[in-house]
Amino acid sequence: MQISPNEIARIAQIAFVLEPIANKPGLTTRYTDKNNNLKLENFLVAGINTGDSFRELAKRVYESKDLPITYDIALQAQKDSFKNRIGSRLIYGGIISLFPLIITQTHIRSTDPYQILSNVEGVLKQTHREDAIYLQELENYAYSFGFNHKQHMFDVKDEYENIWDYLEKDLVSIGELTNSQWEDRAKTGSSNKEILNGYPIVKGMLDLYYDTIKNKPWRGISQTTEEIDFLIRREFPNAHIQWLADLHVCLMYLILCHDNKDFFV
Repeated sequence: MQISPNEIARIAQIAFVLEPIANKPGLTTRYTDKNNNLKLENFLVAGINTGDSFRELAKRVYESKDLPITYDIALQAQKDSFKNRIGSRLIYGGIISLFPLIITQTHIRSTDPYQILSNVEGVLKQTHREDAIYLQELENYAYSFGFNHKQHMFDVKDEYENIWDYLEKDLVSIGELTNSQWEDRAKTGSSNKEILNGYPIVKGMLDLYYDTIKNKPWRGISQTTEEIDFLIRREFPNAHIQWLADLHVCLMYLILCHDNKDFFV
């Protein structure tokens, strides 16, 4: 099943906008801002700003027989996220975790969330050396905003065959960090592990939604998100809560693509 680039952009924007609204402890919500750099309005504007990039991504993949270079668009999405707002790096994790899903979805022409997740590895191995360079530039661009993040900037290297190759080798270079060292989640390898392992947390969220929550009377997206967040924190107690928030974007995007006519806020 093929969804138009305009629809993909619309759904991605909805996912980014809905994520920070639900009342998830320790995060920016509609009730409280985590701090002055992480205000709700900043998240909303940043998410809306990404629409053009996701539209261009879908259009480029649909119009190419083989997988084209795509991660220049991911870099642009991160740059666009700063338009008309102040504050530090935002929605970085949402961009780098959602991009592989949309590339895979549009390349294999499917909206089935589990089929998309199971094909990410094969599709990312078809990406290009240039994509790995653009992803490194995206990371550095995001890290350049904020004193605590600048320490994680690094030299971009042209030695990776594709995105999958970069994520594997980058994870080795990062090394394992203990929870006590997770004061800042930059370069902890959370995104690498999630993507390389087939999105286990996103799969867990999908299982909760389809096996448990969808069978109950619908209570709205905020209460649904709050319940999934509560349960997934118990299932993955060592996951950083900010990373879980980024993966809620992926969850909502996948559900909206698959259940568009049945999904209401």
